[in-house]
Amino acid sequence: GRTIINTVLQVSLNLMEHGMNIQQAVNAGRLHHQWLPDVVRIERGTISEETAAALRAMGHELDIGGTQGR
Repeated sequence: GRTIINTVLQVSLNLMEHGMNIQQAVNAGRLHHQWLPDVVRIERGTISEETAAALRAMGHELDIGGTQGR
């Protein structure tokens, strides 16, 4: 569905840029944003409360919850 491109990109970046093995890259937390609705969907546990608060302070709307593309 709508998260396929972001999921493939995030797993690939985790492998190539962050030195994770394939299992770590697949298990890592994910986020998704698309043009509409203008909401950043983030898997629970992916970012800290401090980061979430900072993003909200900058005007981002966050939906922190369930899994994506699993």
